[in-house]
Amino acid sequence: MNCQLNVGPGAVLAFDNVNFQVRVNGVPYQDGSTWVYEVYVAEGFSGSYIPCEYLLPGRQVGRIGSAYEEYSDEADIINYQTPFKMRNNLTTLRLTYDITGDAYSTVLAIQLTDPETGKKSYLWSDYQYWLALREWKKREETFLLFSHSNRNADGTYNLRGTNGRPKQKISFFKWAHKA
Repeated sequence: MNCQLNVGPGAVLAFDNVNFQVRVNGVPYQDGSTWVYEVYVAEGFSGSYIPCEYLLPGRQVGRIGSAYEEYSDEADIINYQTPFKMRNNLTTLRLTYDITGDAYSTVLAIQLTDPETGKKSYLWSDYQYWLALREWKKREETFLLFSHSNRNADGTYNLRGTNGRPKQKISFFKWAHKA
């Protein structure tokens, strides 16, 4: 492959025909002006192959996802083209939601209609669970959009919880508010 795809170990790549896929094994390395990727056919069957026409120069290759075994320490990578610095800072969001016995048995049925065939399908879900999840997502989104960081310039926090540990609050879009 004569380009830098910016993919890491475990990335699943597809050729011009998405039915032919490979998985990146290990970290790619540069050999002169060319990047070298060790890949395996993603299906892993002994008869699996990639037709030669998809391996010719100028053919398209793109990332479609990643695949890892349980307990793997590998991870695919995301690259940014605009130079900037990011720093890690975690926060904890938590919500408790109590459901009484009668309310727990209430079911939400969502009817889906196929526009081509008119066939109807139903999605069944516990209504109270759906309400709780919807409320959680609304709160999470609002927090990420409007939260202000409480981190001091030296990396410490003044706010403490009931257990004495710092309450870390992030500002997800801090960069967007700079003048």
